[in-house]
Amino acid sequence: MPAVKLATTITRVIREIKILEDYYNKSSSLELRFQYLIAEVIVLRLFAVLEDGIAEIAYKLAAGAMYLSGRAPRLSVVSRSLDMARTNLINYHRTKGIQLRWSKAKYIKESVENVLSSTESFINVALINANVINEMRVVRNYIAHRSETSRRDFKSIINQRFGSPLKISAGSFLLSTKRIPKPIMVEYLIQTRIILHDFAKG
Repeated sequence: MPAVKLATTITRVIREIKILEDYYNKSSSLELRFQYLIAEVIVLRLFAVLEDGIAEIAYKLAAGAMYLSGRAPRLSVVSRSLDMARTNLINYHRTKGIQLRWSKAKYIKESVENVLSSTESFINVALINANVINEMRVVRNYIAHRSETSRRDFKSIINQRFGSPLKISAGSFLLSTKRIPKPIMVEYLIQTRIILHDFAKG
């Protein structure tokens, strides 16, 4: 198998994030209700880019890819292909295979812990960015599901952000600058790019 490279993953996710940034910027000329709708759709796609990027980086590291820094990851087992990497992450040294999940720092750590060293940069990046990843997950879940649980978790995020349980929509949460100088939507676009680069950097 040709050597797998994290640089190709980063190039791809940056391109996808740039497309979402363009949608966000172009939506500013629309009525506010349409801006809110577009912001919500962007977050759904952005979180998918984040999850897919983290998963692809994990598979490539498990298959022996070097970090962007040129350092090799410390592995318990080296996989010969990306498919084998996924299989090893699911099954290696586990009495029962797990479902790989990439939407929360805890899940990311559990998904790779038997293949990557516990002190590996990849795991540290997940833990350092746990709050950001979780906040994006909560907002995504609320937009996607509108269940009582997702609504409760979203209200908790609003309270953490603004210090009071404001009754605002997801779109308003993402775009409003009444209480903060920069829209949260912009934060998410910037942070997603940085987080994925840090996962790959090593």
